Amino acid sequence: MSKKKVLIIDDDKAYLEHLVSLLNNFNAEIYSFSNAEKAAGKAREHQPDLILLDNILPKLNGIEVAELFKELSPKSKILLMSSSFKLEDVAIAYQKGCDYILEKEELNQETFLQIFEANKKAQGEGSLFRELMDRYFKPKKDRFNIAIVEDDNMFSFRTRWLIENEQLNQNIINEYEDKQAFLISLITNAPDIVFLDYYLKEDDSMEIIKHLKKNNPKTKIIVVSSQNDPSIALEIKKNNCFGYVSKYNDWEDSMKMYIEKLEI
Repeated sequence: MSKKKVLIIDDDKAYLEHLVSLLNNFNAEIYSFSNAEKAAGKAREHQPDLILLDNILPKLNGIEVAELFKELSPKSKILLMSSSFKLEDVAIAYQKGCDYILEKEELNQETFLQIFEANKKAQGEGSLFRELMDRYFKPKKDRFNIAIVEDDNMFSFRTRWLIENEQLNQNIINEYEDKQAFLISLITNAPDIVFLDYYLKEDDSMEIIKHLKKNNPKTKIIVVSSQNDPSIALEIKKNNCFGYVSKYNDWEDSMKMYIEKLEI
């Protein structure tokens, strides 16, 4: 069985040594660097299974180079880490394709065990045979069942307008103003994609997220929030939602990016 390869980029020497010590428990082959520039060549050469990328680095921040590492080592999982995140950092990290976004205090042996187990399972499901079958024989969907769950009527209208103007297909779009109405609809109408407001009438949407993950795991969830709280975005990422949009900054551009990414 080949060793797991892990690339760590962090300019905090003490914390870097701490991570190396943790990962040695997994018999991993570890490469550690204090900046992204020196690490880039090693990523290209060794194609690590996991890249731990500090968000705050001396020259280029983690978010700024996440896409570069995805290009250099396409199969690597990228974990963006920080002592604390700003809301916009989490939203951008989502868009840049970071696989994990975690605060440093959460990185422990149990966390790494969960990550390695999840990666092992994903590699088993993503065999070359299945990849080829999906590429050449899986029909492309000509329409999607889309749900907009939003209690702000104007925002719901703007979201629908964006989808209809950017979409490639004649999709089915349903709108819901409250959590209960949407949960009832799931009995007979499971959507492919959900644009979900995090707060609905003073109640968060975690019940919806957990219900979909349990009963409709293939549904793609894009969470939209007006709360300027990075902990919400981090919690959403932990629940493997497809995307996160903050209503504060350029939300329409973020929406368009997800619509394009999903080939709606």
